[in-house]
Amino acid sequence: MPTRQNIFVNKLLVPFVKAWNLFFEIPFPISNKLNNKINSTCSTNEESILYAVPLIGLVVGIIAYVFILIMYLLFGAILAAILCSIIIMLICEILSYGGDTNNLVHSLTNRSFAASRKSAEEQQSLKEGNYLFIYLFIYIFIAVFLLRIVCLGVIIYDHNFSWIIIIVTLSMTTQGFLAINSSDSLINISDKKSNIIVWIIPAVICIIFGWYVFAATAIAYILTLAISIQMKRHLNNSNSLFGDNIGVSGKYIEILVLIIGLIAVTQH
Repeated sequence: MPTRQNIFVNKLLVPFVKAWNLFFEIPFPISNKLNNKINSTCSTNEESILYAVPLIGLVVGIIAYVFILIMYLLFGAILAAILCSIIIMLICEILSYGGDTNNLVHSLTNRSFAASRKSAEEQQSLKEGNYLFIYLFIYIFIAVFLLRIVCLGVIIYDHNFSWIIIIVTLSMTTQGFLAINSSDSLINISDKKSNIIVWIIPAVICIIFGWYVFAATAIAYILTLAISIQMKRHLNNSNSLFGDNIGVSGKYIEILVLIIGLIAVTQH
Protein backbone atom coordinates (compact mmCIF):
# COMPACT_ATOMS: atom_id res chain seq x y z
CA MET A 1 0.00 0.00 0.00
CA PRO A 2 1.55 3.36 -1.01
CA THR A 3 2.48 5.70 1.81
CA ARG A 4 1.48 9.35 1.98
CA GLN A 5 5.04 10.32 1.19
CA ASN A 6 5.08 8.19 -1.97
CA ILE A 7 1.74 9.64 -3.08
CA PHE A 8 3.06 13.17 -2.55
CA VAL A 9 6.25 12.45 -4.47
CA ASN A 10 4.68 10.52 -7.36
CA LYS A 11 1.45 12.47 -7.81
CA LEU A 12 2.50 16.02 -6.94
CA LEU A 13 6.24 16.55 -6.71
CA VAL A 14 7.32 14.53 -9.76
CA PRO A 15 4.94 16.29 -12.22
CA PHE A 16 5.77 19.66 -10.67
CA VAL A 17 9.54 19.20 -10.97
CA LYS A 18 9.29 17.82 -14.51
CA ALA A 19 7.12 20.76 -15.56
CA TRP A 20 9.52 23.19 -13.88
CA ASN A 21 12.51 21.72 -15.71
CA LEU A 22 10.66 21.99 -19.03
CA PHE A 23 10.23 25.75 -18.79
CA PHE A 24 13.17 26.96 -16.70
CA GLU A 25 16.88 26.61 -17.34
CA ILE A 26 17.69 26.40 -13.62
CA PRO A 27 16.57 22.99 -12.25
CA PHE A 28 14.14 22.85 -9.35
CA PRO A 29 16.13 22.96 -6.09
CA ILE A 30 15.87 19.48 -4.55
CA SER A 31 18.32 16.95 -3.16
CA ASN A 32 20.33 14.77 -5.54
CA LYS A 33 18.70 11.64 -4.13
CA LEU A 34 15.20 12.95 -4.77
CA ASN A 35 16.23 14.32 -8.16
CA ASN A 36 17.55 10.91 -9.21
CA LYS A 37 14.30 9.31 -8.10
CA ILE A 38 12.28 11.81 -10.13
CA ASN A 39 14.46 11.35 -13.22
CA SER A 40 14.03 7.59 -12.98
CA THR A 41 10.25 7.91 -12.78
CA CYS A 42 8.92 7.27 -16.27
CA SER A 43 5.28 6.60 -15.40
CA THR A 44 4.24 10.23 -14.96
CA ASN A 45 1.49 10.98 -17.46
CA GLU A 46 1.68 14.10 -19.57
CA GLU A 47 -1.62 15.45 -18.20
CA SER A 48 -0.16 15.65 -14.69
CA ILE A 49 2.83 17.59 -16.01
CA LEU A 50 0.52 19.96 -17.90
CA TYR A 51 -1.68 20.60 -14.86
CA ALA A 52 1.41 21.34 -12.79
CA VAL A 53 2.38 24.26 -15.05
CA PRO A 54 -0.17 26.77 -13.61
CA LEU A 55 0.82 25.56 -10.14
CA ILE A 56 4.40 26.59 -10.89
CA GLY A 57 3.05 30.09 -11.47
CA LEU A 58 1.14 29.87 -8.19
CA VAL A 59 4.20 28.77 -6.20
CA VAL A 60 6.57 31.31 -7.78
CA GLY A 61 3.95 34.02 -7.32
CA ILE A 62 3.40 33.20 -3.64
CA ILE A 63 7.17 33.25 -3.01
CA ALA A 64 7.35 36.67 -4.69
CA TYR A 65 4.32 37.80 -2.67
CA VAL A 66 5.96 36.84 0.63
CA PHE A 67 9.21 38.52 -0.43
CA ILE A 68 7.35 41.74 -1.31
CA LEU A 69 5.46 41.66 1.99
CA ILE A 70 8.67 41.25 4.01
CA MET A 71 10.39 44.07 2.11
CA TYR A 72 7.33 46.28 2.60
CA LEU A 73 7.30 45.67 6.35
CA LEU A 74 11.04 46.32 6.62
CA PHE A 75 11.51 49.29 4.29
CA GLY A 76 8.10 50.77 3.51
CA ALA A 77 6.13 51.13 0.29
CA ILE A 78 8.49 53.25 -1.85
CA LEU A 79 11.71 51.33 -1.24
CA ALA A 80 9.89 47.97 -1.42
CA ALA A 81 8.36 48.92 -4.76
CA ILE A 82 11.74 49.90 -6.22
CA LEU A 83 13.78 47.00 -4.84
CA CYS A 84 11.20 44.24 -5.32
CA SER A 85 10.32 45.17 -8.90
CA ILE A 86 13.99 45.11 -9.90
CA ILE A 87 14.90 41.96 -7.95
CA ILE A 88 11.83 39.98 -9.08
CA MET A 89 12.40 40.84 -12.74
CA LEU A 90 16.08 39.90 -12.46
CA ILE A 91 15.17 36.56 -10.85
CA CYS A 92 12.69 35.89 -13.68
CA GLU A 93 15.50 36.47 -16.16
CA ILE A 94 17.90 34.26 -14.21
CA LEU A 95 15.41 31.37 -14.20
CA SER A 96 15.39 31.31 -18.00
CA TYR A 97 18.94 32.67 -18.45
CA GLY A 98 17.34 35.67 -20.14
CA GLY A 99 16.48 33.60 -23.20
CA ASP A 100 12.77 34.45 -23.43
CA THR A 101 13.30 38.19 -23.08
CA ASN A 102 16.20 38.11 -25.52
CA ASN A 103 14.04 36.32 -28.10
CA LEU A 104 11.19 38.78 -27.52
CA VAL A 105 13.43 41.82 -27.97
CA HIS A 106 15.13 40.23 -30.98
CA SER A 107 11.73 39.68 -32.62
CA LEU A 108 10.64 43.27 -31.96
CA THR A 109 14.00 44.57 -33.21
CA ASN A 110 13.75 42.58 -36.44
CA ARG A 111 10.36 44.13 -37.17
CA SER A 112 11.55 47.66 -36.36
CA PHE A 113 14.74 47.16 -38.36
CA ALA A 114 12.83 45.90 -41.40
CA ALA A 115 10.50 48.90 -41.26
CA SER A 116 13.37 51.39 -40.95
CA ARG A 117 15.36 49.77 -43.76
CA LYS A 118 12.48 50.30 -46.20
CA SER A 119 12.72 54.06 -45.82
CA ALA A 120 16.53 54.28 -45.60
CA GLU A 121 17.62 51.40 -47.79
CA GLU A 122 19.18 53.58 -50.47
CA GLN A 123 20.88 55.89 -47.97
CA GLN A 124 22.57 53.45 -45.63
CA SER A 125 25.22 50.86 -46.21
CA LEU A 126 24.96 47.35 -44.84
CA LYS A 127 27.50 48.29 -42.17
CA GLU A 128 25.38 51.23 -41.05
CA GLY A 129 22.35 48.96 -41.06
CA ASN A 130 24.08 46.57 -38.69
CA TYR A 131 24.79 49.43 -36.29
CA LEU A 132 21.15 50.46 -36.55
CA PHE A 133 20.09 46.93 -35.63
CA ILE A 134 22.34 46.94 -32.56
CA TYR A 135 21.07 50.33 -31.42
CA LEU A 136 17.47 49.27 -31.91
CA PHE A 137 18.06 46.09 -29.95
CA ILE A 138 19.57 48.00 -27.02
CA TYR A 139 16.82 50.63 -26.98
CA ILE A 140 14.01 48.09 -27.21
CA PHE A 141 15.62 45.88 -24.56
CA ILE A 142 15.90 48.81 -22.14
CA ALA A 143 12.35 49.94 -22.93
CA VAL A 144 10.87 46.48 -22.35
CA PHE A 145 12.82 45.94 -19.12
CA LEU A 146 11.93 49.39 -17.75
CA LEU A 147 8.28 48.92 -18.71
CA ARG A 148 8.10 45.70 -16.72
CA ILE A 149 9.88 47.20 -13.71
CA VAL A 150 7.79 50.40 -13.67
CA CYS A 151 4.49 48.51 -14.01
CA LEU A 152 5.35 46.07 -11.24
CA GLY A 153 6.75 48.86 -9.05
CA VAL A 154 3.55 50.90 -9.26
CA ILE A 155 1.45 47.80 -8.57
CA ILE A 156 3.53 47.00 -5.48
CA TYR A 157 3.45 50.63 -4.30
CA ASP A 158 -0.35 50.49 -4.47
CA HIS A 159 -0.28 47.41 -2.18
CA ASN A 160 -1.62 45.02 -4.84
CA PHE A 161 0.93 42.37 -3.92
CA SER A 162 -1.16 39.39 -5.02
CA TRP A 163 -1.26 40.63 -8.63
CA ILE A 164 2.20 39.10 -9.04
CA ILE A 165 0.57 35.68 -8.52
CA ILE A 166 -1.89 36.35 -11.33
CA ILE A 167 0.90 37.58 -13.64
CA VAL A 168 3.07 34.49 -13.22
CA THR A 169 0.15 32.05 -13.24
CA LEU A 170 -1.33 33.34 -16.50
CA SER A 171 2.10 33.59 -18.15
CA MET A 172 2.94 29.99 -17.21
CA THR A 173 -0.50 28.74 -18.24
CA THR A 174 -0.06 30.23 -21.70
CA GLN A 175 3.26 28.44 -22.08
CA GLY A 176 1.78 25.17 -20.85
CA PHE A 177 -1.17 25.47 -23.22
CA LEU A 178 1.11 26.21 -26.20
CA ALA A 179 3.40 23.33 -25.23
CA ILE A 180 0.59 20.78 -25.78
CA ASN A 181 1.57 18.78 -28.88
CA SER A 182 4.15 21.39 -29.83
CA SER A 183 6.61 20.92 -32.70
CA ASP A 184 9.37 19.89 -30.30
CA SER A 185 7.05 17.56 -28.34
CA LEU A 186 7.27 19.33 -24.99
CA ILE A 187 3.95 17.89 -23.77
CA ASN A 188 2.13 15.27 -25.86
CA ILE A 189 -1.54 14.79 -25.03
CA SER A 190 -4.29 13.35 -27.21
CA ASP A 191 -7.19 14.03 -24.83
CA LYS A 192 -8.74 17.38 -25.81
CA LYS A 193 -10.27 17.77 -22.35
CA SER A 194 -6.82 18.70 -21.10
CA ASN A 195 -7.03 21.91 -23.17
CA ILE A 196 -10.01 22.90 -21.03
CA ILE A 197 -8.82 21.67 -17.65
CA VAL A 198 -5.50 23.53 -17.93
CA TRP A 199 -7.51 26.79 -18.03
CA ILE A 200 -9.77 25.88 -15.11
CA ILE A 201 -6.82 25.76 -12.68
CA PRO A 202 -5.66 29.36 -13.34
CA ALA A 203 -9.29 30.52 -13.28
CA VAL A 204 -9.60 29.27 -9.69
CA ILE A 205 -6.24 30.85 -8.78
CA CYS A 206 -7.30 34.17 -10.31
CA ILE A 207 -10.59 34.17 -8.39
CA ILE A 208 -8.85 33.42 -5.09
CA PHE A 209 -6.09 36.01 -5.44
CA GLY A 210 -7.76 38.61 -7.65
CA TRP A 211 -11.25 38.91 -6.21
CA TYR A 212 -10.54 42.41 -4.85
CA VAL A 213 -10.02 43.68 -8.44
CA PHE A 214 -12.41 41.25 -10.07
CA ALA A 215 -13.00 43.27 -13.26
CA ALA A 216 -9.27 43.60 -13.99
CA THR A 217 -8.69 39.95 -13.13
CA ALA A 218 -11.53 38.81 -15.42
CA ILE A 219 -10.21 40.97 -18.27
CA ALA A 220 -6.66 39.65 -17.78
CA TYR A 221 -7.88 36.05 -17.75
CA ILE A 222 -10.19 36.39 -20.78
CA LEU A 223 -7.59 38.25 -22.85
CA THR A 224 -4.91 35.71 -21.93
CA LEU A 225 -7.18 32.84 -22.95
CA ALA A 226 -8.20 34.47 -26.23
CA ILE A 227 -4.67 35.52 -27.18
CA SER A 228 -3.26 32.10 -26.26
CA ILE A 229 -5.77 30.36 -28.53
CA GLN A 230 -4.90 32.72 -31.40
CA MET A 231 -1.18 32.30 -30.77
CA LYS A 232 -1.48 28.52 -30.84
CA ARG A 233 -3.43 28.63 -34.10
CA HIS A 234 -0.97 31.04 -35.71
CA LEU A 235 2.16 29.18 -34.57
CA ASN A 236 0.67 25.86 -35.67
CA ASN A 237 -0.19 27.21 -39.11
CA SER A 238 3.32 28.60 -39.54
CA ASN A 239 4.97 25.42 -38.21
CA SER A 240 6.74 27.45 -35.52
CA LEU A 241 5.15 26.09 -32.35
CA PHE A 242 8.34 25.29 -30.47
CA GLY A 243 10.22 26.22 -27.30
CA ASP A 244 11.58 29.68 -28.16
CA ASN A 245 8.28 30.99 -29.49
CA ILE A 246 6.42 29.49 -26.55
CA GLY A 247 8.71 31.38 -24.16
CA VAL A 248 8.26 34.63 -26.10
CA SER A 249 4.47 34.17 -25.94
CA GLY A 250 4.72 33.87 -22.16
CA LYS A 251 6.59 37.20 -22.07
CA TYR A 252 3.89 38.88 -24.15
CA ILE A 253 1.26 37.70 -21.68
CA GLU A 254 3.39 38.80 -18.72
CA ILE A 255 3.64 42.34 -20.13
CA LEU A 256 -0.08 42.39 -20.99
CA VAL A 257 -1.14 41.39 -17.46
CA LEU A 258 1.34 43.87 -15.97
CA ILE A 259 -0.22 46.69 -17.99
CA ILE A 260 -3.74 45.59 -17.02
CA GLY A 261 -2.66 45.62 -13.37
CA LEU A 262 -1.15 49.07 -13.79
CA ILE A 263 -4.37 50.42 -15.32
CA ALA A 264 -6.42 48.78 -12.55
CA VAL A 265 -4.44 50.43 -9.73
CA THR A 266 -4.65 53.84 -11.37
CA GLN A 267 -8.44 53.62 -11.62
CA HIS A 268 -9.13 53.51 -7.89
